[in-house]
Amino acid sequence: MRVVFVNLHCNGLILRNLDAILVNKKVPCRHRFILNAMLENPDIEIIDFVTLKGSCLPYELGKIRNLYFSDIKWRVREAEFVFRSNNIKGVKIISDINKLSLTDDDIVIYYSHLIENGIEECIPTNAIRIVDLTHFNGIRSTMLQLQQGGVDCFVSEVNLNKYSKLYKKNFAYMNKDIIIRPFEYEKRFIPKVDFNARKNKACAMGSIVWLQSDADIDYDYIIEYHTRYMQISRKNIYDHSKELQDVLDCYSYLTSDFQNNDILSADARDMFVRRKFKKWYNYFILHRFSPYYRNFDMVDKLNEYKIVVNGEDANGIYAIGAIEAMACGCAFVGSNYGAFEDLGLKDGESYIAYNGSISNLKEKLEYYLLPANSNELYNIAKNGCEYVRKNFSEESIAKKYIQELFKIHELRKKRRD
Repeated sequence: MRVVFVNLHCNGLILRNLDAILVNKKVPCRHRFILNAMLENPDIEIIDFVTLKGSCLPYELGKIRNLYFSDIKWRVREAEFVFRSNNIKGVKIISDINKLSLTDDDIVIYYSHLIENGIEECIPTNAIRIVDLTHFNGIRSTMLQLQQGGVDCFVSEVNLNKYSKLYKKNFAYMNKDIIIRPFEYEKRFIPKVDFNARKNKACAMGSIVWLQSDADIDYDYIIEYHTRYMQISRKNIYDHSKELQDVLDCYSYLTSDFQNNDILSADARDMFVRRKFKKWYNYFILHRFSPYYRNFDMVDKLNEYKIVVNGEDANGIYAIGAIEAMACGCAFVGSNYGAFEDLGLKDGESYIAYNGSISNLKEKLEYYLLPANSNELYNIAKNGCEYVRKNFSEESIAKKYIQELFKIHELRKKRRD
C-alpha cells in the first residue's frame, strides 16, 4: 500500500519542520508515532509529495524567499534536510505529479491545518483522498479547497457529525465517513503515586484559547458559538474557581494572559538596519520561546491529585489531557455529551460524568471526595486507568489507524477488480 502525505516535511504535528529547526523551537510532534508505525510496516510505502507551496521558509527572508520559491528543487532539498534533521529514513520524496503516478487504490493524506495555512494544495486525483481534521476548527476556506480537490473520508478525534455545529454547517453535506482516531497518551504518563496517598481533591487542567483575529479562520467560530473562547467549559470552571476552591485547584490559564508583548514593531522612519534587526529579533528570539512556561511537570502534577477535570472545546473535541490523566491513575470528570461513551468509558465505572454546569460539577466532586465514597472513587480511577492504558497507547492507536487505512485500500481494490 502506498501512502502519500502532501507536504509531510511541513507538518509540525508529525516532525520538526524547517521553521522549528531554524529557531531551535521545541514542538510536540504528536503524530510522529503514526509515521514511525507506518515506516516500520513492510507493506507500506511512504511518500512525501512536495507541492509548489510546500515550504516553511520564513517570510522574514523576503526576496531570498521569493527566489527560493522560483525553483521546486529548493523545496525538495528542504524536505531532504528536514527528514535528516528529524532522523527519519525511508520516506520517498516526489515533486512531479506525473512521476507520482497515483492509482485509484493509493492513499493521499492531507492535514487540514496545512490547507488553512496555504501550504497544502489539494490534488485532483482518483486516489483515495483522506483529510485529517485534527484540532478541527471548521473554517470555510478549507471546505472550498476540499471541494476543488475532492475528499473520500475524514479523520478526527471524535465523530464531528454528532458533536460539532461547525462541521454540520460547513462539511456534513459532503456526506463522508469519519475515521475516529482517538487521542493517545505518551509513555511518560504513568501512575507514580499510590492513589490513597494523593491529595483528596480535584484539579482542573487545560489552556483556554482566546481568538483575537477576525479573519476567516476565527470568524465562523465566533459567529456560531457567540464567544472568542474555544474551550467554553474550561472557561466556566476558571471563572468559578473561587467557588470551587474547597474541592478543586484550577491550573487552567487564559492564553491571552501570555501574549508576547516584547514584539518590536516596524516603523517607516527606522533605518534599513534597524528594520531588519526588528524583523529578525521577532523571528529568531521571540518566535523561539513560548510566552507561557508551565512551572511544573505535567505527569508529576497529575499524580498529586485523585481527580482531574479537563473540559472539551466547543466543537465537541475532548482534551488529550483526559486520556493523559486517566493514564496517570486519576479519576476523570467530563461532561456527559457523548464522546466519552463513544470511547467506551462508562459513567460511574471508568469516569465520572456531569451535565456541564458548575453546580453539578461541585455536587459530583463533593460526593466522590467524601471519605465514605473513597472506595467507589478508587475503583473508577482504577478501571479508567486500566481501560485507557489498554486501548489508547501510541502503539494501539497507530495499529488501529493503519488497520482502517488497509480496510479502505482493500475495499477500493475489490471495487476496481
